Amino acid sequence: MYVPDDTGVYTDTAEFSGLISECTNISVGYYSEHTANEKLDMIHFQDLADAVLKLEWDKLPVVRDPSLPDPDELAPTYSPSSYSAWPTYNKDAYGYSNYGSPSADYGLDNDEDPVGPTTYTEEQTALIDCLADAKFGLKTELLNLIANFIHPENPDTAIKFLNRNALTEEVILDAEDMLRVGYEEHQVIEYLFDILYKE
Repeated sequence: MYVPDDTGVYTDTAEFSGLISECTNISVGYYSEHTANEKLDMIHFQDLADAVLKLEWDKLPVVRDPSLPDPDELAPTYSPSSYSAWPTYNKDAYGYSNYGSPSADYGLDNDEDPVGPTTYTEEQTALIDCLADAKFGLKTELLNLIANFIHPENPDTAIKFLNRNALTEEVILDAEDMLRVGYEEHQVIEYLFDILYKE
């Protein structure tokens, strides 16, 4: 029952894309990844361990030239009004330079912007970084942030009620604009929860 899956947000194998022609990412069965609540489905993991021993790894196709940049991973361009930031993963692995922290690119402390705060709290900066990642398809950290805020006693339950597909680019841009004009981070998170909540 193993099938291709396009619902992941990022693979660590991408860190090797400049060196290795082909990288295969396999879901190991963990969730709430990179949080204090990370869990691993041990039954799935054991089944996976048995399955990968049956694969003929050296027969997988090798066609990509790792020295050439992947068109899908080239840095996109945005208008200044979008207040976009770079994702927080290692961009050097994709063949383009590191432009600094997302907070720096987001326009924080921008004297030319007459609207909103010129400095941000640590919580607001964390939310800004999560929103920036979400624009690049890396939604997990933002969903975890929302779940931890809404139900800190049991974020694993809360995250099951969040519809990640409702987290569109338009919603993310609206949330960024809310922060830019002075909304508190809890107001932005509540706005996102209202949109993402599914019964």
